[in-house]
Amino acid sequence: MRYFLKSLSLIVTLLGGMDIHSEEECDILCRAGYPIETLESIDRNNKNLKNQSQKNTLDPIGMLVTNSEDAQKQVNNLIQFFSETAGVDLPLAIDVGGAYGQRHKFDLRDIKFKTTDQFQPHFMEVGNIGCNDSNYLGVGINDLVYNDLLYRMELPDSEYYDLDFECSISNISFSLLDITNQFNLPGPSSKDEEQLLILFDSLLSDVDISFEVKTIQGKRKLSLFNINLNNGFKISANADVEQDMFKYTETWNEMVDDLLLINGITRDDIKNDLAYHWSSFFEYFLLDPAYSEMLTNSSALRFYNMEYNFSWSNKLYRDAALLSKGVLDAGILGLKTYTVSKMSKYELQILLENFGFDRSMQGLYLDLIYTYYSDFFAQAKIFANNPQGIGISLISVDGIDLNIFYELEENPMLIFNLLNNMEIKIIANPRI
Repeated sequence: MRYFLKSLSLIVTLLGGMDIHSEEECDILCRAGYPIETLESIDRNNKNLKNQSQKNTLDPIGMLVTNSEDAQKQVNNLIQFFSETAGVDLPLAIDVGGAYGQRHKFDLRDIKFKTTDQFQPHFMEVGNIGCNDSNYLGVGINDLVYNDLLYRMELPDSEYYDLDFECSISNISFSLLDITNQFNLPGPSSKDEEQLLILFDSLLSDVDISFEVKTIQGKRKLSLFNINLNNGFKISANADVEQDMFKYTETWNEMVDDLLLINGITRDDIKNDLAYHWSSFFEYFLLDPAYSEMLTNSSALRFYNMEYNFSWSNKLYRDAALLSKGVLDAGILGLKTYTVSKMSKYELQILLENFGFDRSMQGLYLDLIYTYYSDFFAQAKIFANNPQGIGISLISVDGIDLNIFYELEENPMLIFNLLNNMEIKIIANPRI
């Protein structure tokens, strides 16, 4: 198991952030609504980081990905680790066609997923997995240090939190029907379910994913996620989020110390039975709602801008409408009836009552709801007449602590404080 965390670290890296090179900065930042002045400030900050790194650069201690042979070993050991953790032999094999790595960049190519049955063909292909970093700091995305840290269940130093990344996974292709057949899973039980699987299969025949993270200022990061499902369905999400990792790291270390006490071991002993101790960590802590909430609360996440966009092709919409047996078309028709003309506040009040809203409580939120209704009306009308996508944007100039969403369950009235400190925008048919 000595190579397991190399592979685990690689996967974690792929879920990390990504840098936008200078010629692409305007793409991600402008799309997120940042002015030119902000871009220039970011460029100056990045240059300062680069100059600092030249004075204080960490010595490289090896790389996660170097060549095809090493990458194949990492993948094989990753499968072995999960088999040991689950207590069963996973009927899975992964072949890596090629791999290349430098300290600030790595690529994996022609990756095939198949069962251990030699007579079965592969059920999924990935054309390319690649990541690179900003090269501003004295650390790299391909550093082996991730492996050493995870062996001791430790988190990276601040240099790694500050590193900007960009990663992509391209030309993913798989079939749910093939997976069902090869792993002897229950198939569709009706014609409708079969048609739904066929629809999903058409989307999953060519999938591209990208993920980027850019430092804006201080501890604030701008991240951008995109997924393209065979040009039939697209998703994009970006977030301007601030996080102080000090308390998070402190809480994580406390949980690891508790695990060491429970198992009567030291950090050096973790590597002697890696699968067992990581399995114990998940069982005792990460799967315990109390501990997972504590870890989440310690992250001190504060968001300034969050945006989610969804777009689909005309063909996908029609296929979905047919599968819904008219329900989808009826919903759009109903929306059209409410967007023919704008309602007055009184008309909206009557409509809310028809939907079950308590009239005695409406005084608390009616003005706010009507304001949002007025803002969203034009976009709702555009969508009703041509439903090709929808987007939502949440903006807060001063930032909002994400822990407030956990507090809403105990005190629902906090929703008004939240809404008063937040601008909400609805976008019909966003371009992705």
